[in-house]
Amino acid sequence: MSEAPRARCGLPGTHKIVLVTSARETSTWRWVIKLLFVCTAGRCRSPIAAALLEKRLGPVGAGLSIASVGLKFTGEPTPEIGVSVMAEHGIDLAPHRSVAVTTEAVADADLILGMTREHVRDVVGISPAAWPKTFTLKDFVRRADKVGPPRRHQRLADWLASVGEGRDPREVLGSDPDDEVPDPYGQRTKAWERVVDELDDLVSKIPRLLGVTTRFAPSTDSATHSRRSG
Repeated sequence: MSEAPRARCGLPGTHKIVLVTSARETSTWRWVIKLLFVCTAGRCRSPIAAALLEKRLGPVGAGLSIASVGLKFTGEPTPEIGVSVMAEHGIDLAPHRSVAVTTEAVADADLILGMTREHVRDVVGISPAAWPKTFTLKDFVRRADKVGPPRRHQRLADWLASVGEGRDPREVLGSDPDDEVPDPYGQRTKAWERVVDELDDLVSKIPRLLGVTTRFAPSTDSATHSRRSG
């Protein structure tokens, strides 16, 4: 049986089921969490975050399907300086082209992580129903770290409700460096390196927080928890 397609950075349309092959060469089907990164243009922060996280995952995605989108542009490449910095991390972003966010991509995602509060506001403006599953990356990591990973068989929507307990839409008004990853576009190499390092640190926590397995982290009991239906 052939392997089901994996998500690739910048492609919001992905399959909800992947083929998982164990070390004993046996194959099983399981649901995956569809994670969507969002930034302004879809050419810097969101594809970098997606690529860094994808690098940490096993060959079949470890229960995560990852995509990145932008709010303003389509078909834009990552700047050469960003491609160069990412190459130092063993990642080739040269082929990347930005993909604009759509209502379908927002509806299809299980978890949406923006780089700034503005990104959260814009996503929720597209679809108010997306509020419970849309956070800034920093806020999600901070909140999820307090709650811990989903329990085995816990519905993702229920877990996200716990993560977001007490949130108020007014909290994403304005801007706050504690909630936001700065845009490196137009900056010098050092600024790009700082952003890439910050994103790498943040996304490195996501597999543990979601209870999935990566190449660099041990598996957890919740790695194979059932995904909600519908």
